Amino acid sequence: MLSDSLPGVSMDARRAARKIVRACVLGKGEVTLGLPAKLIAKAEALAPNAFESLLAAMNEWILPDTAKGNVQKKGRERTHGRTASSRT
Repeated sequence: MLSDSLPGVSMDARRAARKIVRACVLGKGEVTLGLPAKLIAKAEALAPNAFESLLAAMNEWILPDTAKGNVQKKGRERTHGRTASSRT
């Protein structure tokens, strides 16, 4: 993914691991990694209802509408063209 290599969005795995281990040693129940996650957590804390509405709208836009028959299927359940592949 593109976001895996963007500065400010991604975090080095070793750095993340150090933060997680440190939080465990200090007895913290949770740790928020990275600036985007921290900003999202702050936004949700400041306006939980507005944030919930935003996430619901994003779900409607991004996720398929199962009422219209747009159901996600696993690779082996998909059909390609007119017939299902015998290899899947």
